[in-house]
Amino acid sequence: MANKSFHRIRDCGRASTMSGNPSASDAKRLQMAAFSSLVVGLEASKSMDEAMDVLHGAIIELGFPRVVYGCVSIAHLPSGTWVPAPLQVRGFPDRWDRDWPRHRAHDPYAHTAFLKMESTNWTVVQNNADLLDPAQVDCISYINDLGLNPGLTVPLFIPGHHYGFITAVGDGGLEGWDAAADRAGPTLAMIANYFDNFAIRRFGGPPKESQSLSKRELECLTWSARGKTVEDIAVILDLSADTVRVYLKRVNQKLDAVNRSHAVAKAMCLGMIDIS
Repeated sequence: MANKSFHRIRDCGRASTMSGNPSASDAKRLQMAAFSSLVVGLEASKSMDEAMDVLHGAIIELGFPRVVYGCVSIAHLPSGTWVPAPLQVRGFPDRWDRDWPRHRAHDPYAHTAFLKMESTNWTVVQNNADLLDPAQVDCISYINDLGLNPGLTVPLFIPGHHYGFITAVGDGGLEGWDAAADRAGPTLAMIANYFDNFAIRRFGGPPKESQSLSKRELECLTWSARGKTVEDIAVILDLSADTVRVYLKRVNQKLDAVNRSHAVAKAMCLGMIDIS
C-alpha cells in the first residue's frame, strides 16, 4: 500500500469514526468499505506478513491506528495458569515489546475477552481495576506508558484449534472512544473472524511460539519432559550439567513458567514439544 494512500485512508477513517457524530448511514458505509477492502486484499496476499498489512489497512479504515493479532492453541490451563499468545502487531512504537515478556501472561484484556467470550472494551476493564490482581494492573501500566490505549479486543474461538484475538488500539485519546468503539464494534468483530479463518486456511495462522526457543532449549526441555535429569540430558547432548541448567532456566523465563514441570506443561499445550 502506498504511503499517500495509507495516510489518506487513515485520516479519513479517523475523522469519520473517532470524531463528532457521523450519521448511521455514513458510519455503516465506511465500515462496510473496510470489510470489503479486507476481503479483496487478503485474496491477493501471499504471506502472513502481507495479510497483516491488509488487516492493518482495514482497521485504519475503521478509524483505529493500530492492530494486534494473537493466537494460541490453548489459553487457560486447568491449573489456572494463562498461556500467553504470540502477538503480531502493526502501528506499534519501536521496541514496544522490550519488557513485554514479563507482562504477557498477565494481559487482563485478553483474559477478560476469553472469559466473557465477547468483545471487550479496555476502558471497562480499567474502570474495574479493583477486580484485577497486581500483575494485571502492572500490565495495564506498561501498556499505557507506551501510549497503547484504549483498545477493543475481539475474542476468536476455533474449537479444537485455538483461542485468538484481534484488538483495535487507539492513539491514547479517550474522548469519544466509547462511542467510536460501539459504532465500529460489530464490523470489527466481522473483520476479526474473517481474518482469523482466512489466516488459518491460507497460512496456517501466525508463527508458532516455538520460534522463541532455540534448538538447544527445545532439546533440553523435550528430554526433561521425558523424565531425564539434568545430568542425563548433559550426557545425551554432550553438554555440561551447568549448561543444561542455563538452557532450562532460559526456557522458564521465556515461557513465564515457575518451574520445569510448569514449562513442560505450557510447551506441550502450545505444541512446542513432542514427548512421544
